[in-house]
Amino acid sequence: MRKSALVLVVALCAAMLFSGCQKATETSGTVSGASSSVKTSSSEAKTASKSSGTAQPGTTASSQGGSVQQGGMVKNPATDSNDFNNKFKANPIDKAYIPELKAAVSNVDMVKVSNKYANIWGKEVDHAYSELKTALMTSSTQKWKTIETEQKKWTDGKAASLKKIVDDAAAAGGSMAQVEAASKTTDFYRNRAVQLYRQLYDTNKNYTYAYTGR
Repeated sequence: MRKSALVLVVALCAAMLFSGCQKATETSGTVSGASSSVKTSSSEAKTASKSSGTAQPGTTASSQGGSVQQGGMVKNPATDSNDFNNKFKANPIDKAYIPELKAAVSNVDMVKVSNKYANIWGKEVDHAYSELKTALMTSSTQKWKTIETEQKKWTDGKAASLKKIVDDAAAAGGSMAQVEAASKTTDFYRNRAVQLYRQLYDTNKNYTYAYTGR
């Protein structure tokens, strides 16, 4: 009878021990599975980030969700004359402007650079207009009158155009609003200079700019 009781006790202990080991194994398996799930989630997050089209520094997101490098600092002229376009692309103002803008280390510096070159291009507008007047006032009166009318229209609308540039940039908001406004103001004067120099090119293919680098 005592032997039977002893055997029963041993059997019960063995059963309890086996049950404890099984639970430990299940717990270990659960932790291991959770760790695997975290790694998988992390991997999926990285994959999602790559496919989401998030722009990296120095790039801008494209409409297809990828990313493309930012464009150039000045626009190439797009007139009806490739010869003029090539000549204008080599102008000394842009050659000085680009490195100065690249060297700017803050928004304030970028605004200063753009304002400086907006003023320079404004002088180029005056210079090209004066050169056209000298060349055409007597030799081609009708052509000069057309240019004179166009210039008056541009001058009369200048204040409103510049105000719109500032207002649009302010409406867009952001830390770059002033930089955007200054840059587009530079483009405003530069675009008018392109138009005038294109007409001057027809009368003098070796025209020069007012800008001397000083």
